[in-house]
Amino acid sequence: MSAEEIHVRLTSGNPDSMAAAFDYYRNRLRKTVQLRMDRRLSGRFDPSDVLQEAFLTASRDLPRYMANPEAPVFVWLHGITIRSLQDLHREHLVAEKRAVGREATAFGQSYGPQSGNVLSELIADSVTSPSDFLLREERKQQVLQGLAEMEEIDREVLILRHFELLSNDETAMILGLTRTAASNRYIRSLQRLEVVLSEIIERS
Repeated sequence: MSAEEIHVRLTSGNPDSMAAAFDYYRNRLRKTVQLRMDRRLSGRFDPSDVLQEAFLTASRDLPRYMANPEAPVFVWLHGITIRSLQDLHREHLVAEKRAVGREATAFGQSYGPQSGNVLSELIADSVTSPSDFLLREERKQQVLQGLAEMEEIDREVLILRHFELLSNDETAMILGLTRTAASNRYIRSLQRLEVVLSEIIERS
């Protein structure tokens, strides 16, 4: 089954279409959750818990999507999955609740909250051994400082393209950008990341 067939079945009112659509994109959505879930929740929750909540939300919201199905199914489900994960963070990470709430309006569709932390975690993981906790935390802080001047939306573009491996078109739709703007922001973000990583290597 193709993405086009999934879209047709979902918008035609097929009773099994929601489950089929979610199963079709499950692995990609799971990767999104695995990359973004706060480590403090890993002992209490599994990505499957987030995906189950996202599925229930998508099932409830399906009539609204069917009324205006302009976005690709994956883009729609990705947004719901992000919001489900953010709800989990808000509920269980009380200390960060106010900060998350402030950042949630940075730009459309709930993307952007905590992107600096997510990005620094991902990059620190890629340049240090999992067993070297102290060095990893040092690298995380260095990345946070190095990317501090980057716009929130640029950090999100980098997460979506470089770590979630979304296409430029998907990234543009998710963030409400033109294709050219999304591409330019990705190139600029990669260039900045290269500078930050070079500086970290020089300090080592």
